[in-house]
Amino acid sequence: MARADYKFEYKGSLKEKAMVFAADKITFSDDGESYNVMMDWEAPIMKQSANFVTHGGRSQTILELGFGMGISAEYIQSYSPDLHTIIEYHPGIAERAQVFADRKNREYSRSKETQHKRVNIISGKDWFAEFQKDFRNSGLIQYHGIFIDTYNDQNLSKIKDYITKLLSPGGRMTWWNPMQDILPSVELQEERNITYEQIKLSEFGIKSIPTNKYHTTDIYYMPMYTREGKKELYEPKEGEGGYQPAPGDGIGIIGKG
Repeated sequence: MARADYKFEYKGSLKEKAMVFAADKITFSDDGESYNVMMDWEAPIMKQSANFVTHGGRSQTILELGFGMGISAEYIQSYSPDLHTIIEYHPGIAERAQVFADRKNREYSRSKETQHKRVNIISGKDWFAEFQKDFRNSGLIQYHGIFIDTYNDQNLSKIKDYITKLLSPGGRMTWWNPMQDILPSVELQEERNITYEQIKLSEFGIKSIPTNKYHTTDIYYMPMYTREGKKELYEPKEGEGGYQPAPGDGIGIIGKG
C-alpha cells in the first residue's frame, strides 16, 4: 500500500522480508527503516470493499489478491460465498491465510447446507504469472467479484488486460486506491466505467490515523468497477494453451505503490 508519490526503496524481494505480525499491523524492516504492510484502521475500507465485490452477498465466487491481516477476507466470508480464492505471494502471510482457510472450511464441512462452500489459498504464487495460464493449469475460474490489495505490485496496471478472462460479465471489482486527495474527472470515470464511493473514516470511530506512508486523510475514495455484459462465464476451448489478453474494457488501475 502506498500513496502514488511514495517511493519504495527497500532492497531485495518482498518475498524475502521477515514480516512482523502485531495485533494492529504487519510491518517489516530494511536498513533500519520500518515499512507498514497493513494496519487495522483500514477495516472500514475493507468492509465496504467486501460489500461491493460480493454485491451484498449475491456474488458466489470471489477472487482476492493479497491476504494481509485477513480483514477483508473476514468481511468477504461474512457473506458466505460458495468459493473464495485468495492468492498470497508472501510465504509468511500465506501461512496465516491457510490457517484462516482451514478454519472456515472446517466450519463449512459441519453442515450439509454449506459443505459445497470452499476457501482456497494459492500460496506463494505471483498472480500475474497465474493469470497468464489457462484455467486448467492455474486452478482459477471466472469470478463474480475481485478484490485487489497487494503491496508494491509492479504488475498491477497489467490486470486490466485480464478483466475479460477473470471477471464475469456483470461482475464487480475494486482495489486499493492510493490517490487520497484526487479523483479522476467525470469524463475519465465514464470512459473507464469506474465510479467512487467516499468513505469517511471518522464516521467509523477512527479519529486519527496512525503514522504511515500510504494514507493520511479522513477521506478514502473506493473505486468501483462493474464489467458490462450478460452474466455468462468464460469457457476455455479444448486444447487451449495460454490466455491472450483482451483489454477491451479499458479500465485503468493504480494500486499500493
